[in-house]
Amino acid sequence: MIVYCYPAWTVRTYYILMREGITLADRADMIEVADLAVQGKLRHAGLKFATELYRAAGLGVYPIYKRLNTREGRIDLQRVKSLCERLDIDLHAKI
Repeated sequence: MIVYCYPAWTVRTYYILMREGITLADRADMIEVADLAVQGKLRHAGLKFATELYRAAGLGVYPIYKRLNTREGRIDLQRVKSLCERLDIDLHAKI
């Protein structure tokens, strides 16, 4: 199985996608899978996983923050900003 839509994933995200048999064809797929992770429907996939997929889909910090906080108080804005910054530097710059 090939997981290829976005060329740079963290190892954890790559293995979660492979284990669950998820193929991401476009941005809508990334957002849908990230929403499943936020809802707790994917095993061992949490907020970092969801943040990475949302960021790869092109969402900004504030839309990601809104999506991650479906339940009150789950993650603060500063944490989302730092996660997005790290992803931008570590992964997206490698493209």
